[in-house]
Amino acid sequence: MQTNTIIGYHVQDHNGMYVSFDGTQNFRSYDAPAPVSQPDAYRRLAAFIEENPAGTPIPRVVPVYRELSPLETASQELGGMLESLCKRHGLDLGLSREQMETQIAKELADLGANRR
Repeated sequence: MQTNTIIGYHVQDHNGMYVSFDGTQNFRSYDAPAPVSQPDAYRRLAAFIEENPAGTPIPRVVPVYRELSPLETASQELGGMLESLCKRHGLDLGLSREQMETQIAKELADLGANRR
């Protein structure tokens, strides 16, 4: 799962290939490179366009979103279950959904969920 927080950008073509840079040249690969800043992604795109002949499909700059950690995913799922259970039984914890998820994440961490 992803958040809506953008952590960088990739240059990606219509086949799902990424445009990467190895320090000397651009190349295409199915392996996702590290996300770069938006200006760097557009520089990479411009260099790729200059290096490739006309008629080559032009890649596009796409955002890369932060992935949720397993602890965050579990906290969200358990928060939804707890909220549903409380509603079903007429209980009010006095917490927002976000506060429930934060508390659940703390409890999971205390139980050793983030230690692997």
